Order: sequence, then structure tokens, then C-alpha cells
Amino acid sequence: PTAFPHHQVSHEFMEMSADGSMKRLRSEQAVSYVGSTFRSIRIKYYFNVDGNGQCSTVGQNVTTYRGNATVLCAETDILTDAKKAYIMNTIMSGGTEYLMDALNVIPVVGNLTIPGTYCGNTPGIAVPEVHRTVGVDNVDFILYVTANPLPTPGNTVAFAATCFSDQNRRPIAGSINFVPATLGNAAVLKVSQTNLDMNTAIHEACHALGYSSFFQYGYVDMNGVTRSGGTSSAYDNTLQKTTTKMTSPRVVAAAQAYFNCSTLTGVEIEDQGGSGTQGVHWEKRILAQEFIAGILSGAATFVSSLTLAYFEDTGHYTANYDMAEDAGMLWYKNKGCTVLSQKCNSAANQASGEFCFDTNAATKYCTNDLTAGGYCGVKSYPSGVPAAFRYFSDLTLGSNVVLDDYCPSVLPYSTKICIEATNSDTQNIYGNTYHPASRCFISNLVASSESPGSTQDTRCFPYSCSIVTGSLLLNIQGQTARCPVDGSAGTADLSQVSGYVGMIQCPAASVFCASINGPTPAPTPAPPTPVPTPAPPGYTAAPAPADHSTKLWYNASMPVNCVNRTACAANLASLFPACRLIAMRLSECFGTNCQAEMMAWAANASFTAKCNNIDEFATQCLESYAGAAALCSLATGSASLAGLSAAVVLLALLLQLWT
Repeated sequence: PTAFPHHQVSHEFMEMSADGSMKRLRSEQAVSYVGSTFRSIRIKYYFNVDGNGQCSTVGQNVTTYRGNATVLCAETDILTDAKKAYIMNTIMSGGTEYLMDALNVIPVVGNLTIPGTYCGNTPGIAVPEVHRTVGVDNVDFILYVTANPLPTPGNTVAFAATCFSDQNRRPIAGSINFVPATLGNAAVLKVSQTNLDMNTAIHEACHALGYSSFFQYGYVDMNGVTRSGGTSSAYDNTLQKTTTKMTSPRVVAAAQAYFNCSTLTGVEIEDQGGSGTQGVHWEKRILAQEFIAGILSGAATFVSSLTLAYFEDTGHYTANYDMAEDAGMLWYKNKGCTVLSQKCNSAANQASGEFCFDTNAATKYCTNDLTAGGYCGVKSYPSGVPAAFRYFSDLTLGSNVVLDDYCPSVLPYSTKICIEATNSDTQNIYGNTYHPASRCFISNLVASSESPGSTQDTRCFPYSCSIVTGSLLLNIQGQTARCPVDGSAGTADLSQVSGYVGMIQCPAASVFCASINGPTPAPTPAPPTPVPTPAPPGYTAAPAPADHSTKLWYNASMPVNCVNRTACAANLASLFPACRLIAMRLSECFGTNCQAEMMAWAANASFTAKCNNIDEFATQCLESYAGAAALCSLATGSASLAGLSAAVVLLALLLQLWT
């Protein structure tokens, strides 16, 4: 198997002064607002606005947008049409769309004008004159996007900067540079890598939106009062290092719920890496799967409620917590307080299972989030590992990934990414199905004509959750293997699976089925009380964009004529298998008064046919039955489906299917 490449994401938040020192980008612009109603943030992005030259030929000399440095273009630095389209039409398009659904601001009234000539590190991106004079309409935040190389790109995918803020210090413009040599996926469009690259775009945009100099001007408490602080630093005797933690109230509340640690008082911030990584990311050791970790080392990343809570604590934003992806994260989820406060080789941490200490790279494991099969990522450092991070008798051994305090974890093989549908086996004898709905299981399943090998092997199977029994159901090439009926961890029952021999180890059903069988989620942290900005004379309120802070069944910005709303849904099918997200977007496009057109769209997209067998459809949706029920309620026009909880609906549908 091929080791999956680690994608390090580097960031810049500072500008070089003439004397070579660093200074914060903090040009401010008076911006007009009316009232205190938060609406979905409107983001516009522009590519290569200064024409400063991305690589078009080998040997061309171009800027790196990092100070005054330039670089000679190599073959891999060429910005092909495919790479440009990938940046602008796929990852930036999807990334900004996500943020516009996830974050809300008090909308700008009239045009947004940019107060400076350059955006980014000196000399930076030349801001178009029209943006500085006339301004840009219908927008709350502008991103200037470039795609220039670095002299030694390594694994740096992109870097970002906040350029300008308004009089309340809310960022209003920023820049993102993508490194072309790292965008090989533009040619092959693997879905799992596209999702990672899209999360990189969101990651960078979040830095530009203010996830950088944490609470430099204070945070907003639960009563809407601005207070100083929001972070604290102290030496930790157990971890043997100085830790800096984010202590703002909504972040702490979200972290307490996620980790199941009611006494948690702060969340660690990354303390390793360079100046673009240290201090401006979540600590990799405790939030390895969060998309704002400083280095991405897995097959999938997730936008957590902690990041959305941070933006609320700034006072500039409110968040739509429905957009948080905590359900997909498993790292330290519900593991309590002890593991967070101890070293990764403590007894509690070794029992928890996030880390591994196997020096045999040939031993096969599933990654912590079960999205891929992999190996324990242990590496030898000839000069030795820092004393605080030594977990082996051999003092040169540590993790492949330094940012996690040298704590080794399972790293994925690129050929064993279960959620990547383009993967396949050279021999179709293992029962694997590579699909976004598949997950990794410890198994040595093999065709009956073969002999099972080591029980410490991995397989990829789609799964679903039985409402009736509370157990996991695995799809083995169209046949069902049942995990323990009581939902406990154990061995799958293969008595109904023909043509295969071997074993499958099942995790506890709660790992996958928490949304159905788990405890009631913790309440969403209260949003900050907005501080109204007086309306300047002569201004009227801006047209309100879609407000996603509550359930939306009619988007007033859509055409009155139902037929004309179909254009809004033109690309929604490409979001499959994110069925619940498609359902949400369909509701926004068509509302409740254009049901016939919505059903016609669903039929043309083949979703109506899939709903004829919701059991099979559930195995294809990322959210299993919950996603299938949400989408099928719209595709079939079933008011009963739309009005009932997923659990009740599926119980009615599946009583006669599962026993």
C-alpha cells in the first residue's frame, strides 16, 4: 500500500515593514451598517486581480506573495486551466458557500470599499482601483485569491492573510494563495481529496476572517459584554510544557460538550510549528481531525462546533451550529477530561485508542475516524526527540507528525481510503466497497476460494444503523453482516453472507449511530448579543441575504416563478452522498410553494427512484437513514416524512425489513 501524503497548511498573518520587522495588518475602513440583525455573511472572491503573474511557462520569474521573494517557475508550478478551474469553481466555490451558510454578520449597507492599496505581505496584491473608490456591492467580506509557487513548497498547500478591517475591527478583506504544485487532484478529482482541499479553502478563509490573533481586542461574554482576555498560558507539569488555552465562553461550552468534560476551562492552542502554525491553530494532539489543525494527516477533516464558537466569541459573528460536523469526528469525542490532561502514552490514553506505539510499519490498523486503513506512523529522528515528548525506550523514535507532540497515530494508505470511490483492489476477493458511506473495519474477510490471512488486517464496508435492534449492519457486496444485536463491540455474524470466510470486528454501534441511539446533544451555546451600529444619515437597510440561523423553507432571493428556481439547484446533485445537505439546499431553492418543481428536479436527478428502496439508499448517504429520510421527504413530497423525526420515520419503514 502507498503511504498517504501529509498536507501541511501554512499561514501568514503579518506584513513585513521596511526594516524587515513584522507588523499586524490592521488598516481599518469605516463601514455603514443598519440595525443589529445578523444575516448570512456575503463573501465574494476574485482571482489574480493585479495580473502579477502566476506561472505560465517554465523559467518564468514570479512573486511568491511572501514579502519581496520571487521564484523561478518549475513544471509543477504551472497554473494549468484545470488547476485554476479547480481552485475557483470547486474548492473556493464550495468553501465560500459553506461559510456563507455557517456564519452570520450584521450586513454592510451599500458598497464595501477597501481602504488600502495592497492586500497581504509587502508588496502584496494590488487592490483594484474600483474596489478602493466605487467599492463592491452586496458583500460583507472580499477574498483576493492567487496561485503562485513557493521556492521550497514542501507540503504547504496554501497561506492566507487578513488585510483590512472595519471600524469595529471585523475583517472585511483578506487574501489566499494556493501553491499549484500541491493541487495534483485537479487532474483526477478524487472526491476524498477534493473534500480535503475544500476544507483547506475554508481553513484559509477562516484565518482571513479572523481565526488568527485570538481576541487581541477582547471577546464577547454570554451577556454581550466585551471583556479582555480569552486565552491563558501556564506551565503544565504533567505535559512538561507551557500550554496556551482558549478560554472564551462559547468555545469552552462547545469543548465541554464535545469532549464530555464539564470541568474543562480551556482548549489548547498549537504550540509547535513555525510562525504561521504555532499559536494560530487548535492543538493537533487533542483535535487531530479538526480542519483548523496545523497539519492535515488523515483522509478526512471536519469543521467542529469549537471553531464556530470561536467566531461567535469574537462578537463579529453568530454561527449556524447545524453546519458543525462534530458527528464525523471521533478524536477524543466523549472521552472525558483525563485523556486531555495526560501525555499520550499514559494508561488512560493508551486505553482510549487515539494513539499507537507499534514500530512495525507492516501491521495494519484502521485510522481513528475509520475512514481508511493504515499503519502506525512512527519515525526515527537521528538527533533524538525532545525530552518532553519521549514515549519509547529508543529516544530517537516519535510520530511522523511533529505537531501532535510527537505522539504517533495511525496514518492512512492512499490505496486504502475507504471513502474514496475511485479506489479499487487489484483482486476482487476481499469484499471491499470503496464509497463515501464506507468505513474501515479490522477484518480478514476473503472469498471462500481463498484462505484468510492475519486477523490484524482491514476491510472497507458500507454500514447502516438499525433502528429496531440498535446494531450496526454491514453491507458485504450486497449481503448483510450483523454486528452484535445489543450494540456492543464484538464479532459480526456472517451466517447470512455467502461466498466469503473470515471475521469482522465491529466497534460499538454508538461510534456510528450516536445520532440515533446516543444521548441528547448538549444545547447550542448562546450567541453573543450584537451591539447595534447607528445608521449614518441617508442610508437605508441593505437587502437581507438568506438567513440560515434558523430553518429556512423559503428563500426570498429566489425568483417568484417556480420554474426559474430550478437553476438554483443545477449543481446540487454533485453534493451526493451528502443527502441531508442536498435536502437543505433544495429547501432553500424551492421553498414549500414550489413542490412540483422540486419533485421534478429530484426525479431528473434519480433521487426519487433511489427512494423506492430507502434501506439501500441509506447505505449510500453519508448520514445513513437520517440523510435518506430528509432527501426522500422532499423528493416524494411526503408530508409525513418531512414532519417526523428520522428515528420515527425509519422505525415505521424498517420494522418489517430488519429483525
